Amino acid sequence: MLCHEWFASRQSLYPQSCCSVRSLQFFSLYNQAVGALIARLTPDIFHCPDFHAAVAPLYACRLQREHHALPKVAVVLHNAAYQGVASSTQLTAARKDRIARLFDLPLPVINRYLVCDGHFNRSEERRVG
Repeated sequence: MLCHEWFASRQSLYPQSCCSVRSLQFFSLYNQAVGALIARLTPDIFHCPDFHAAVAPLYACRLQREHHALPKVAVVLHNAAYQGVASSTQLTAARKDRIARLFDLPLPVINRYLVCDGHFNRSEERRVG
């Protein structure tokens, strides 16, 4: 997963537009890769420096549900005005379904952990597990 062309061929650390489909696909892949590392390495604490990898524990949870306890997560948000909100557009049911497909997560998980005040938000403070 970490050898994917999106990681090898990028011109900057993160995609420019946070709400384009390609950007959401990148962050889905990025979070799945980080989640796989969390599941494999089983750290005591996952320090998430900002919203970019804040979805990763959901993937780790899926991968290690029966094997290990999830680590504690410390998320540090450096931009209080943004905090991972991908768009100011209110999410309709169709948009939530699309995000669920893009992130390969069940719709109830999207609704519970990634929607805040009707917006897709990768850093909403909610407990996983």
